Amino acid sequence: MKMVLFIEQDQDIRDFMRDDAKLHSILNIQVRVAAGLEEADKILKREAFDGVLFDALEPSMWDILDFVRAARHRDYRLPMVALVGYHDMILNPHLKETLQKAQVSITDKVNALKSENLSRLLQDSCERGFGEELK
Repeated sequence: MKMVLFIEQDQDIRDFMRDDAKLHSILNIQVRVAAGLEEADKILKREAFDGVLFDALEPSMWDILDFVRAARHRDYRLPMVALVGYHDMILNPHLKETLQKAQVSITDKVNALKSENLSRLLQDSCERGFGEELK
């Protein structure tokens, strides 16, 4: 079974992802949820995952970049997907460029959270390569 870490501030969305029976039974994906980047960082220090999905509209882009750097330092090949409301919704060009250099896929949350897309999304992220090391 694949293990995915899902980072989301909204409790309802976290509950949906954690409890989605289709993910568990058909796609064979287990979802571990975290309410924020700090909690997710602690979880990543203790557990191994096959992919990470996070909300790219977290309050601070610097927190996002620090999180990505730390996660890449621990596992350079970990597929990571940044979720936004719409594909081009990341307004800060530096954040978008840095995530792309780190080979973090960027996609809209509505499509990404459909069960049938989640497995493909992580696979695509993994196959794209792993980018350059973040400085």
